Amino acid sequence: MQNTTSLNSLPSGTTVLHSHPVPQDLWFQIQRLAAVLCLLLIAPLLAILFVLVKSTSQGSFIYRQQRLGMGGQPFTTYKIRSMVNGADLDLSLARSVQASNPKVTGVGRVLRDLKLDELPQLLNIVRGEMVFVGPRPIAIPLQRELEQEIEGFERRLSVRPGLTNLGQVCVLESADPDRVVEDWRMRFEAELHHLRNRRPAYDMLIILVTALYVCRKLFKCLWSARRKLFTFAGVVIGLMVLPGLSGCASFGHDPVSSSPAITVKSTSSDATPGYPENFEVEGLSVETASRGEPESNYHVGTGDTLFVNIFGEPGMNSLRVPVDPEGYIQLPFIERARVVGKTTTEIQSQLKTEFENNFKNPWVVVLVEKFGSKPLYLLGEFNSPGVIYLDRPTSIIQALGHGKGLNERAYLRGTRLLRHNDIVPVDIYALLKNGRQDQNLWLEAGDTIYVPNIKEQRVIVLGAVNNPTTLTINNDGMGLLEIISRAEGIRNGIARLDEVRIIRSLSPVSGEFITINAEQIFAGTAPDFPLQVGDIVYVPQNAMGNWNDVVNAIKPSFELLTSSLQPFVQLKFLTESD
Repeated sequence: MQNTTSLNSLPSGTTVLHSHPVPQDLWFQIQRLAAVLCLLLIAPLLAILFVLVKSTSQGSFIYRQQRLGMGGQPFTTYKIRSMVNGADLDLSLARSVQASNPKVTGVGRVLRDLKLDELPQLLNIVRGEMVFVGPRPIAIPLQRELEQEIEGFERRLSVRPGLTNLGQVCVLESADPDRVVEDWRMRFEAELHHLRNRRPAYDMLIILVTALYVCRKLFKCLWSARRKLFTFAGVVIGLMVLPGLSGCASFGHDPVSSSPAITVKSTSSDATPGYPENFEVEGLSVETASRGEPESNYHVGTGDTLFVNIFGEPGMNSLRVPVDPEGYIQLPFIERARVVGKTTTEIQSQLKTEFENNFKNPWVVVLVEKFGSKPLYLLGEFNSPGVIYLDRPTSIIQALGHGKGLNERAYLRGTRLLRHNDIVPVDIYALLKNGRQDQNLWLEAGDTIYVPNIKEQRVIVLGAVNNPTTLTINNDGMGLLEIISRAEGIRNGIARLDEVRIIRSLSPVSGEFITINAEQIFAGTAPDFPLQVGDIVYVPQNAMGNWNDVVNAIKPSFELLTSSLQPFVQLKFLTESD
């Protein structure tokens, strides 16, 4: 029997987000059946994991914990134990558990990395407490803390929690426990997208992405073990023909890239002038999107409300009818009329024809009284962020006006336009600062303009440093020397300081590839290099042939870094990889 929970028990202020009109009950029952089949198929794997967990640490195989489900109702989740017995007594672990934590067992570290510790939650799906795709159930204290820190966070309790979601495979987990709220703010954005677009096809896509994510992780784990064997056997020649591709080995990524080489085209006119002699700069850009064409006439959609007037007919001269999710309006005499996708003129002609059976030469007037079908989301550092509904052709400049401009915390270079889950290559910085009207794109329904906070922008340090990580630049700025120092220094005997590489975003569509002889900086014979928010610093451990080697070395980490990278870097990687 399907498990149901009253939403009356939701926390105060919870808003239930309605999904598309899909057979959710049938899909829910299909998932429960699929979970039963999955449990039967993975039974041998669970038996193997049982032996590994029990033989390497004391304690039970299954770990149970109370977490909040749909409607805020607590339920018991099941996981394979990945930490030492009694670790749950440390309340700080309810907020964040890093793989390097000494309370995580050796086997548990692998289980957590491959997400295999979540497999017993298939039983929660069978019991009707969870589904395959939905907000991840988290510890009750963390849920309550995040409800205080993140606006609307309780909305994730309006649906059943899930085994996986978009945030699980796309959001990089920070190594800094103090960034838990910031990490969950990004994850919550992904959860909201799912809540607004719930349907079986979406769930299947996320399940496929999760499967690919786990397979990729498993392959890298196996490759890492294989590489260690090769190294032990002394296969040095094979490694020599792969210069530059193992710089991210400290992350455990595959040092071999099977994708084609990425060609870097120099457009030096975009490069920032004034660099000292020990710096080499290549300016780069990606092709920007076309402005598009404004919609000549407004087309009615679901969520709009129409005003209908049958002139001179009692009771028919002031009708206000909403367009239902199936695109119909309900009217006397003709009952239902499909109007979605039509202009008001077309609807008037349609209703005039349909009412001729009831009225003689009816005069029909149709107006849109309330617009609600074409949302535009203004997120981030707007003076008035939120959702507006388009009632006419709207450009980026006009949308910024709807948000009452940007505040002093806005990071304009990182401002981006999102459409259909992709970043649109448009330079809003150039539009506002340089008057580039070719960047004033016409917006579409469902577009999102996101303006990040400059204080939340970070620098990423990769390669031959002792602690590859992301770091916050302080208000006084920060140089390359200090950033490497905060990454716990270079790996002695391995790092190549004579050609440190930096990938920099100048805007969402332009950037720079910078080569630095950092040996001169460390020796005090050259000035330090000032870093900017969003920079990616890569310290190679081999001689780098060209920027193709650098990008191929960073690409294995791209999927995990995507949430932190500036738009230019994401676009460049994506367009050059096609």
